[in-house]
Amino acid sequence: MLLAFLLLCVVMAPALRVKAAQPLLVDEAQVLSDSEARRLEEDLAEVSDAYNIDLVVLTVTDLEGKEAMDYADDYYDYNGYGRDADYSGALFLHCPDSRDYWISTCGRVADAVSDDAMEDLTGAVVECLRADDFAGAYETYITGVDNYMMYMEEYGVSISYQDIQEYPEDAKYLFNPPEKEKSFFEKITEYAAGNVVLAPVFGFISSFLYMGGQKRKLVSVRKQSGAQHYVRSGASRLRFSNDILVNRTMNKTPIRTERSSSSGGRVGGSTTFHTSSSGRSHGGGGGKY
Repeated sequence: MLLAFLLLCVVMAPALRVKAAQPLLVDEAQVLSDSEARRLEEDLAEVSDAYNIDLVVLTVTDLEGKEAMDYADDYYDYNGYGRDADYSGALFLHCPDSRDYWISTCGRVADAVSDDAMEDLTGAVVECLRADDFAGAYETYITGVDNYMMYMEEYGVSISYQDIQEYPEDAKYLFNPPEKEKSFFEKITEYAAGNVVLAPVFGFISSFLYMGGQKRKLVSVRKQSGAQHYVRSGASRLRFSNDILVNRTMNKTPIRTERSSSSGGRVGGSTTFHTSSSGRSHGGGGGKY
């Protein structure tokens, strides 16, 4: 009997652990419909399991006197979120009443979501929040983390705007890739286009040179209007986004500065870390919208 009981415990242990796991979606503010909540839970679980992380969305009605960053970090730490020894994962905190939001990252997710990636992600998220498209904001967050983790797995470094200038194909991992810097010829052409005397001459010259240049041109960086071409199958879709800067006052800690063979020559970005009340290191970004 004792042996049978022990065997039953071994068989049932995985199921018990899954049952005891914290929910990935906690909608205390009740801003989601049942269908939106179901879809979010599926997407959060899919991306979480894909990278062995905890990807969490939390909505609240009150921050209880805390700053959004502190509330998000503490909720993540003291409610048992995070996988592996480094507690890898991320939490999206949203308080609609005070119009606060914060994305707290930890472990491998903090490494993958560099400051450049966080700027890209918060810019896309804020556009949805300002349009009261809360489900869209949470789906955008899931898509962003998915893409940045995918990039880290591919190249061994986090994404950076600096690398995108050298490797324009990396822009597909971002919602808001930086515009390619204009060449001297492009600037002259723009000036001439506004001059009634020079416009016809430069129009003929630029058209001739442009056709020749197109044959040699392999890639170009363009503003991305969506994430449809690079998100995980079955995961979320980006609604819309613009470039929005997020103020930061903390010190930057580089993840990698050397060029490694696994990075394919990419330098990688850096992440701003801070210490939460539990003593853990977190990355993050957010504010008011």
